[in-house]
Amino acid sequence: MALAKRLIGCGTLTAAWPWEAHVDSEFCPRCGEPRIGDLRFCRRCQFDFEAPPPAAAEAPHYWAPPKTSPTRQPMRHRGLITVLAIVVVFLAAATFGPQLLGSAGETDGGSDFVSVTYQLTGTSRSASTVTYSDSSGNIQQATNVAVPLRRESGSSGLTIRVAHGSFVSFSAQNGQASGDLSCSIEADGQTINSGHAQGGYAIVSCSAFVP
Repeated sequence: MALAKRLIGCGTLTAAWPWEAHVDSEFCPRCGEPRIGDLRFCRRCQFDFEAPPPAAAEAPHYWAPPKTSPTRQPMRHRGLITVLAIVVVFLAAATFGPQLLGSAGETDGGSDFVSVTYQLTGTSRSASTVTYSDSSGNIQQATNVAVPLRRESGSSGLTIRVAHGSFVSFSAQNGQASGDLSCSIEADGQTINSGHAQGGYAIVSCSAFVP
């Protein structure tokens, strides 16, 4: 202690508290104040010298999409060819198919086919709609059909040729506010079914399996 006083008097050691000259003193990492001995907290900012160091921050994880092998694109030209083929079929059917109230899809004769004739008569002068099955089994329709029903050639009725056992149907709606309609289906001249409807805008229908 006497030596410290002499050093202070000589200007070699500045006046301070005895523990401030401790050889193990360190500086506060927060404010730079020297640590006093083994004191745990900084006397200026209360920094905890014995606190464990902060854990190192983990590197951020970034999501990466899974790697996938390239896939082959479907060949679109196949779908285009299919669409074109369907269009060609419909155009051919519309152009060369059965003509409404004309041939009605008649097929070549033969022992396996039967001539079927649809007849429509009555006191009404016209039918607003006529619906029937043709030789291919498809449903056809005509509007504002004169009564009695005649083909373009002038013969009575509408004739088609179908195979034995085929299902055929015919219907018509009265286009007048009064009157009646009668329909019939003939197979090789023999009536296999008939129908009748009375009154304005009434609907008559008949259907049968061809023997």
